Amino acid sequence: MSEILDRLRSLLPREQMTRSDVIAGLPGAIGSVPDGMASGVLAGVSPLHGLYASMAGRVFGGLSTSTRLMVVTTTSASALAAGSALTDVADDDRSAALVVLTLLAGGVMILAAVLRLGRYTASSIPEGERGFVVGRVRYLLATKYANANEAASDRVATA
Repeated sequence: MSEILDRLRSLLPREQMTRSDVIAGLPGAIGSVPDGMASGVLAGVSPLHGLYASMAGRVFGGLSTSTRLMVVTTTSASALAAGSALTDVADDDRSAALVVLTLLAGGVMILAAVLRLGRYTASSIPEGERGFVVGRVRYLLATKYANANEAASDRVATA
């Protein structure tokens, strides 16, 4: 048991946390609440799932990174991608499917890190993410608009 505790202590940051560190982290913690809930909605699951994902990402990201410059958070692009991948999954099974999808994505990322493939993706991510988000928003607006037009024409036809 003491070996496990020693191992956990070795993972914690070596620096002493000060009051100013806690105060500096408060805006990020407060801001992550609506962001995490929105990510859950975008992924097509309960907002609580997004809140838990946002919290877990920060905790595990903070324990596994060694720089003060890194911010670990959920992104709307990843939430939209997950939601798009789960559109054909029944609502009751969506949470379990999201867990499987997350584990698969994590496994692929670990494999890419082991194979040192990060240098091939680092420069293309921001542009690709921006393009994905814009395309997905256009698609969502077009389908919502088309559904609204169909509903309006059905009401006119029955009146």
